[in-house]
Amino acid sequence: MESLDKALDLVLDQKFLLTFISGLFLVALWRFLQEHKQRSVDVNALVKFGLFNLILVAFASIWLSYVNASVPAPYLDEFFHIPQTQVYCQGRYSKWDDKITTPPGLYLAAIAWTRFVGKTDCSAQTLRQFNVVAIFWTSLFATFCRPTIKGTQTSPLRFNFALHSGLNIALFPVLFFFSGLFYTDVLSTCIVLAAYSNHTSRISGTGPPSFLNDVYTIALGVVALFMRQTNVFWVVVYMGGLEAVAALKSLDEKVTPDGPHFTRTHSQLQLFPWKYMPGHVYHPSPIGMELHFFPWQYTLGQIYDPAVGDAWPGDLALCIVSLAFGVLQLFYRNALTILRRVYPHIATMGLFVAFVIWNGGVVLGDKSNHIATLHLAQMLYIWPLFAFFSAPLFLPQALRCLNAAYRFVTGSSPSSATTPSPVTRRVSSHSTQLEKSALLKAFNVVFSNGPILSVLLVAACLIIGLLIVHFNTIIHPFTLADNRHYMFYIFRYSILRGNLVRHALVPVYVFCGWLAWSALYDSKPSWSHVHSSEPSKSFFSGPSTSSTEVSQSPPTSTVLILLLTTALSLMTAPLVEPRYFILPWVFWRLLVPAWSMDDLLGTLQIVADKSPPTRLVRIGNRFDVRLVLESMWFLLINAMTMYIFLTRSFFWKAEDGTLLDGGNVQRFMW
Repeated sequence: MESLDKALDLVLDQKFLLTFISGLFLVALWRFLQEHKQRSVDVNALVKFGLFNLILVAFASIWLSYVNASVPAPYLDEFFHIPQTQVYCQGRYSKWDDKITTPPGLYLAAIAWTRFVGKTDCSAQTLRQFNVVAIFWTSLFATFCRPTIKGTQTSPLRFNFALHSGLNIALFPVLFFFSGLFYTDVLSTCIVLAAYSNHTSRISGTGPPSFLNDVYTIALGVVALFMRQTNVFWVVVYMGGLEAVAALKSLDEKVTPDGPHFTRTHSQLQLFPWKYMPGHVYHPSPIGMELHFFPWQYTLGQIYDPAVGDAWPGDLALCIVSLAFGVLQLFYRNALTILRRVYPHIATMGLFVAFVIWNGGVVLGDKSNHIATLHLAQMLYIWPLFAFFSAPLFLPQALRCLNAAYRFVTGSSPSSATTPSPVTRRVSSHSTQLEKSALLKAFNVVFSNGPILSVLLVAACLIIGLLIVHFNTIIHPFTLADNRHYMFYIFRYSILRGNLVRHALVPVYVFCGWLAWSALYDSKPSWSHVHSSEPSKSFFSGPSTSSTEVSQSPPTSTVLILLLTTALSLMTAPLVEPRYFILPWVFWRLLVPAWSMDDLLGTLQIVADKSPPTRLVRIGNRFDVRLVLESMWFLLINAMTMYIFLTRSFFWKAEDGTLLDGGNVQRFMW
């Protein structure tokens, strides 16, 4: 053990860890500049880039100075993190506090930073400074990730949206609050975003990534696991799943109508001379040939993956089926193709499994209070959190509702300019004259009728939500025992008020979930740009778009994998903590499309006929007004929670007035 301590101390003295983390930043910065070198990124853009992050660091530094002045001693979880780091500072790396449940990644990185900048102590004040650096890196990596996500390539709105999104993600109140304390959340989020930045570059290339990048991916995954065990879901399940989908799509050109598979079976295509668009199920063929045709196409490797803004529930099911068939097809015909792309994630998972076997479980230290439990209600609680913190992002939905109410009151109808014309399926006269089966006719009535489908979907969500609340509401003892956390009061005044209130919250969960889902819609659905003169495309080529419009709405597969990853990361945790929702919110937030002034005028018919000033339109087309409101909302929440933390302290007292917890001051926090 003594030799291990000396080895680790030598590594830290050589500044290896900080050099490695700085290398992550430099690689991401290089890719960011490569991404934009062919675009209109000028000196002004770089000035904005620096200004945004200067504001962030200044705000974080002010917050830190107040914390250090008012709370000089370790507080709450810092009581474990800071002493353990100080033990490491003394070179005793084999000593471990059994009450700590997370890996020592934060401690090692903080020590490397203190030695790099020449700090001679590991006091609470010094160690807290490291999270100010980490929140800065978090903003940068979030900015690097955003431009690589699907969207219009040449619009200046896209670059400004990436900059502002990076700033707002770092200002996310549940995350930013801990930039002034020595907690693991900030650095953990930063490293996962670094891994995601690398992932977006891997799937954007024309060929498979290099072996060097594979090693880099594994290293990033291991570093993320050193920060927090639950990061395995994001660096393996989420990013690995997205990479598997990218591998499947990379083979699409081999199975296009010009490819060998279609050449041999082209006659089958003649039976289906229609153009199928997402969100529409048009008069199935009389003998139900689609039921055989679609799976046949999926076994050839075709992936049905429309933009989520165009997808109806039937499209979600078809996306899942096509992915399942595609994976089976690859493993049957060419398993090495997909393994070549995802083996870094498999290797990371293998290392994690080895750790679990060696440790005797996922949790380090205190395992008795962190037992995995099936907690489905977590997937209900997450949506009100999204709706509360991201309220400004739901401005388009609010305007659409106002517009609908305005039309209802005035009796006006949507103008042709703002309402997409329906897309109709081209069916041969032979098919239309044949009798349809009753089953397929019923299927078509349900899945091509918007009102019926909406009612069924809402009813299904409400029923599932009620069943979860009734049978799977779990109240962890820690939630009720610690009145220093806001979640204590949320549960006290809502879920704990009784079964009636608990069940009455289900419609709120469903509504908030709809808000979060619809926030991913593009303001210009791709199917609204289809022209009847375009050549017919197959069901599997996805939505047809014009060459000048690219849907910013994320692919359906991406959102489904995000939901799966979120469920896996939350449903095993019996304790409800806002900090558990940080990464789900961050990845959801990265997928939200930009919104311009043209989108505003197109959404709100009330002002559609008015001509706003040209300068206002230009500004609105370069900057998303929702992000300004989001920044102001986050700053307000941060200011309130910081004020409460610093000035509204209290003491725990027994019934006889005796001070508990050694007379320590208690403070409210997330």
